[in-house]
Amino acid sequence: MKGLSIAEIRALQAKKKGSKGIYEEKLYFLMFLSDEPGVNVAESWPEAFTVVNPETGERESKQANTLYQGFVGAAKKLQVEDKVDIMNREGQVYIMVLSRIEEADSANGNAEESNGEAEVELVEA
Repeated sequence: MKGLSIAEIRALQAKKKGSKGIYEEKLYFLMFLSDEPGVNVAESWPEAFTVVNPETGERESKQANTLYQGFVGAAKKLQVEDKVDIMNREGQVYIMVLSRIEEADSANGNAEESNGEAEVELVEA
């Protein structure tokens, strides 16, 4: 009988089933229990989305593509895919709650948009 190596054990530990629902949990929190208009996933939840590197045994952040796919799947499961904007940009994953952005724009008088981008007026002091 061949035993497991430390690297194999760490790889198995990194894939625990306990973290499977973490995407839904975090997205649910953002959508229904928080008042944040958006988050950078790595900055907001740094400990929640790490894995153990089997070679070094150290915890590392999950890849942005993995995080992106996880949150897209969570949005579908929670049926909020039309209420959030999930973006993968330059190795970072961002989640924006569309209704809160619209509310903030309306409150600030920035509801007008041009070419899909909010207009910014520069004011000299």
